[in-house]
Amino acid sequence: MRSDAFPGALYAFDPKGDRPPARLFGSPGLTFGVHYFGPGAAREKVADAIAALEKTGVLPTDLYLGRPYPVEIVLTVLKHLALYWAENPPTRASERRAGSGRITVVPGYLALLDELEREESDALNFTESTAESWVVENVSENGYGAIVPATAADWLRVGELVGVQVEGATGWGVSIIRRVARDEQRQYRVGMEVLSHAVLAVELSRASGGETEHGVLLSTRPDSHGEVAIIRRAGRYDSKLGVQLAVGDQSYTLTPSRLIDGGDDYDRASYKIARTN
Repeated sequence: MRSDAFPGALYAFDPKGDRPPARLFGSPGLTFGVHYFGPGAAREKVADAIAALEKTGVLPTDLYLGRPYPVEIVLTVLKHLALYWAENPPTRASERRAGSGRITVVPGYLALLDELEREESDALNFTESTAESWVVENVSENGYGAIVPATAADWLRVGELVGVQVEGATGWGVSIIRRVARDEQRQYRVGMEVLSHAVLAVELSRASGGETEHGVLLSTRPDSHGEVAIIRRAGRYDSKLGVQLAVGDQSYTLTPSRLIDGGDDYDRASYKIARTN
């Protein structure tokens, strides 16, 4: 951070003003008192690290992250940084509009599974629901902005997966918390990215057979690459092991494509549909 615009400075703010930092586009004009900050030369280092990982699968020795991490996760994070540190970052995919209403939210992957089981007509679930009611401030096709109760502050954090049920609806969707802020009234405001507006509980097992586990299917139709996204318990994704997916009386053999992201209790991964049984 410096008081002059330097190469790699992407943001600026005036400490005497009452506005948040703003993204810079083009060549900024020099204004007295304005501070500039950004990744600087780190953008080139990120690009070099991505190239090295994709070629060798080994992290450069000068990029130490504190402890070893899976290559897929490190590469995903580096590509995310490269995307948003670029001269022309991505813009919002859909317009966000003001809205009012409520959504029911449950924290975490396991709580979402409990609620999906609760909705099955032939299943009994005696676990206590952790559902909370949040007030929606704004909404877009791909996200929500909401005010959350103080009780949620114990678990609320960026990257947390949440189950979401829109007021008046019966099914569940799933989102990830991308932004958390606290206002002058000490209320928490969050921004959530919608992964799916409608999810389905499924059973998974190794393609070679064995113990089954629950998973959450994010779409009933494959994308343009013939892949589907599935949320599983953290640590269950294996890039070398295919899985058998059971939905009702249908069974599908899936081959792992990539680990998209993950949190404390979940992995979100993409699988290619190999065949139908």
